[in-house]
Amino acid sequence: MADYKGEKCIVCGKDFTEGEDIVVCPDCGTPYHRTCYEINSKCINEELHARGEEWKPTARRGKRAEFSPLPAAGEKKSQTPREKIRDFFSEEVIVCPKCGKQNPVNFVSCKYCGADLEADDNPYYEDEKINAGKTANGPMIFDLNKEYAGLDPREKMDGARIGNIAEFINPEKYKQNIFLILFSRFSNGISKISTNFACIFFPDLYFAYRKMWKHFALMMLMVFTVSYFSALDSISGLDIPLVLGQTLDTSSADYQTMLSVLTSYQEFLRPHALTLSNISIILNGLWFGVRVLLFFFANYLYYRFAIRNVKEIEGSCSGEELRYVLHARGGTSISNIVKAIAIRLFVYFGAVMAAVGTVSTLASF
Repeated sequence: MADYKGEKCIVCGKDFTEGEDIVVCPDCGTPYHRTCYEINSKCINEELHARGEEWKPTARRGKRAEFSPLPAAGEKKSQTPREKIRDFFSEEVIVCPKCGKQNPVNFVSCKYCGADLEADDNPYYEDEKINAGKTANGPMIFDLNKEYAGLDPREKMDGARIGNIAEFINPEKYKQNIFLILFSRFSNGISKISTNFACIFFPDLYFAYRKMWKHFALMMLMVFTVSYFSALDSISGLDIPLVLGQTLDTSSADYQTMLSVLTSYQEFLRPHALTLSNISIILNGLWFGVRVLLFFFANYLYYRFAIRNVKEIEGSCSGEELRYVLHARGGTSISNIVKAIAIRLFVYFGAVMAAVGTVSTLASF
């Protein structure tokens, strides 16, 4: 019978001594105390089975194997670095410190390059290397069905706690997770590009919905400018008699007054008609270009907005007040969309009236 003195049972972590009742796995040869083997009723050295290899004594492996004993009944076992990584990835994987590829969590060496996965200097065992959804080299696996998409809410993303960022985004878990995954990509420098279909059509309404009022104000400035020059261009090419004839009696005094006024405006603008037309085309093109850019970068702008606000709130609030302020300043608001629509209509008609006022003032000189 082989001499197992000085070796360790991988179940209890205790050394084998002379005279102990030892059993070995018929497939890989791993030794166990008989009572330890009966706990699982099978060999648990599955990495050897997966590779088709046999158990070797410590002297032949080149270093002493270290095993953590199983916890006693009712005792909570602390997580090992390997278990933390396994739980973090939400898959049974561990990252190789040499090539960065993922391996089954029960492997002791990388199946791609052969590097030791249990080396003391494996950077993936260091908690600080696991930050906001990224390890030093390995790709991340997220889970939309897990809390915080599988991220640690205590970790920080660009200086703000992930848990607080999630509360700022939306109290609903699924919506939180979609943005947390996007934010993780942005934070890790993977890409600033994503897609936001709302912003190709109504970026102003989206920003109001997300309570991004400064961004909304910039959109309103664009709307006013485009509408102002479009109104000037429309006045210069307007068929005045046709338009007035649809709303006024052509024999009435009001019709004659409006016809006279608008005609004088048109005469004033006619020398500048081509210039106004070109400006209007350019501005409408720019407005479309802005919407295309926001289609790709609006989510990144929201990420910067969220991080900045969460850091400010964390610096001034705590406890229940922190959570209340996160919800108040973050999240979404349907009522804001209604307000934004009203503001947009006001801005549009204000631009038209401003254009008419400009022509009226200049034509009177």
